[in-house]
Amino acid sequence: MPSHCHPTNRYPIQFKSDTLKFAERWDKTKSVEVGISTVLINREIAIAATPGEPMHKLQRIWKEQADVPVPLFYGYTYSSGGVWPGYIPDLKSAAYGGYGADASTRIEVGAGEQIMQRHLIQLYDCSACGATSRGGLEVAFSIWDIGLRNTSPALCLVCEKVYGYSNRAVEE
Repeated sequence: MPSHCHPTNRYPIQFKSDTLKFAERWDKTKSVEVGISTVLINREIAIAATPGEPMHKLQRIWKEQADVPVPLFYGYTYSSGGVWPGYIPDLKSAAYGGYGADASTRIEVGAGEQIMQRHLIQLYDCSACGATSRGGLEVAFSIWDIGLRNTSPALCLVCEKVYGYSNRAVEE
């Protein structure tokens, strides 16, 4: 068989999964747990898997910010537990209401953006460990600086070794 039929992956397939907890939109005493997964294949294909039906604007956030040649988004997927959140509106749609953004949704306002942000954090976390330029790691610093302190020890180690940046002094 020709060698082009046996592609080699320079990087392993990486993935991160998480279960995010949000308040119910209409009954704050209840919660909605949403399981998401992010996959990175050969640093070229990124897959974000989210249950429910995220609105189009949220899907575009992923596609525009994923920073890989092939960013794929899959709604209607169960990947790491949680419950079915139904429609997931973006902030503006939730504010104005309408199809999928008012009584037909059960997840708190702003949850959609938080889900997309978590997907991006997971993607950057997967890609930062082998980064050869400052770009990916600068994103990691931005994530840290805005107060999202749930980055993995591997990402923190990369930041420390490459830039001498340590988060140990500011950990709670």
